[in-house]
Amino acid sequence: MPDRLLIMKLLKNNKLFLSLVLLGFFWACSDTPPEIIQYYTQPNLLRDETSGEVFHQFSVFLHLEDEDGTDDIESIFLIHDEEELFWELNSENWTTVTTDSETWIGSNGIAFPGGLAPAKGLFRIFVLDAAGERTVEELYIQPPEKSSKVAFPQLDIRDDGSLFIKSTGREHTLWYYDDSGSIVESHKTSDRNVPVPKSADRISQVYVYSYSDENGCGVISGPYQLPGS
Repeated sequence: MPDRLLIMKLLKNNKLFLSLVLLGFFWACSDTPPEIIQYYTQPNLLRDETSGEVFHQFSVFLHLEDEDGTDDIESIFLIHDEEELFWELNSENWTTVTTDSETWIGSNGIAFPGGLAPAKGLFRIFVLDAAGERTVEELYIQPPEKSSKVAFPQLDIRDDGSLFIKSTGREHTLWYYDDSGSIVESHKTSDRNVPVPKSADRISQVYVYSYSDENGCGVISGPYQLPGS
């Protein structure tokens, strides 16, 4: 499973460490904690084009407000108590999206070890700012069923570097990553023919995303290699 779409901060079977982390949140000052205005979650299925295997992933994005501004947000912890797992998002690995003048912070790559779906999709999410103030919310993500009927988009990379999307979906997003696994740019399109990205010299791998109404989840395929990468 491609590591570049995973959150690296993941621990299992370490109850003491996890307890200390959570206890630290409750000790923190909470006079003016950051506020979760809205949150968006979505289950995804990823087909690894190298192995042909299909894995579960989740998208989680938060619309946040903080008294000192959203730049003051330091960390977001997503915790699954039953599996004794947590993921940490910070400025080094989260994705920031601005839409309709609203800033959303999160990731499209929350994944469980082995790419399996959790038995229960109940999570707790903690948002911590630079002053140690925090807020917590519970959320539920219903994982989709893996099925041989899932239609994944595919990417045909031509000799000139241009891209052609083979898919039954109407709209797609291409995610471009560099060698370190950081996202370089993304491109949303309803066209099948996609030009060579301007930052092609920095791009190592490409993933293509679409939403499947039939399966009620996002469908992703990759990684694809650009010529010369």
